[in-house]
Parts: sequence; structure tokens; C-alpha cells
Amino acid sequence: MKTNKFIDVENLQSAFQYDPETGRIWRKLKTGLKETGFSKSNGYLNVKFKKHLYLVHRISWGIYYGTTPEHPIDHINGNPLDNRLCNLRLTTDLTNQYNRKKNRNSKSGIKGVTWHLSGMAWRAQIRINGKKVHLGSFSTKEQAGKAYESAAKKLHGEFYKEQAA
Repeated sequence: MKTNKFIDVENLQSAFQYDPETGRIWRKLKTGLKETGFSKSNGYLNVKFKKHLYLVHRISWGIYYGTTPEHPIDHINGNPLDNRLCNLRLTTDLTNQYNRKKNRNSKSGIKGVTWHLSGMAWRAQIRINGKKVHLGSFSTKEQAGKAYESAAKKLHGEFYKEQAA
């Protein structure tokens, strides 16, 4: 079942209740409220409503603001289960990529750092407006990581996210 991006806000507001302080969501039943939401393999909370899957953070936004979010919604702290309003912000497809975690297949273990075999050095690179920008070659992966972090702080602005060690 595919997740539905379109949100009929009025229907959702009549079917769900959202607490912006805790990020929790409840389904409104004739017998009262029942907390809802289940996690899928992508780590996000979902709910099923009228034969469609909805992402809880998109429902939460829609219920609170009364409008369908036209853009992606970013979890500021990187935790897709934390749907408190203070942890959600509108973004673009591009800026939403800025605070992604390092690739799980990373051989260096550091975001933006790869081993460059022909140069026999660690290479730091960053994406700016969808294009890779070479930041330099370094003798250690730690130096390359510092170059990436410095560039990310400067270029990604409010979407910069310090990488865990």
C-alpha cells in the first residue's frame, strides 16, 4: 500500500486528534480516543485511513495548520518518530537532504568522505544545489571529515546537522 501525500484536512481533522506538545495522534472513535500510528521499515509513523496510508507527521501538520503541506516536512532532530510540532518544519526536496545521516554503506564512516584510490587520499565532497562539489583531498579521513563539516555548516544553514561520531 502506497503512502498518500495528499491530505483531505477536513476529513482528517474530524477523524484524528493531534497533540502538538507530545506529537501523539489519536483516532476519534464513537467510544472515545484511541492512540494510533505504526512504524514501517522506513522508520516513520503511519496511519491507515480510508484505504490509504498517511505519514503521521504530514497528518499532524495538516491538522494543526489546517492545510495540506505542499512540500516535504523535515524532522529537525532527525528522529522520524518525534512528531512534536517544534520538531517539524517545511522544507524542499533539496534542503531535506542536507541533514541526512551518512550513507549506511559508507566505508569511511564519515558523511561526505570517500577513499579516492587513484589519488591514494581521502576525498571530501558535498552536494550544493544537487551538484557534487569537491572540497579537497586529505591524508586522513578525519581531516576530510572536518572539511565536510566546515562546508556543511556554512552552506546548509539552518538545515546543517552535526554528524554523530
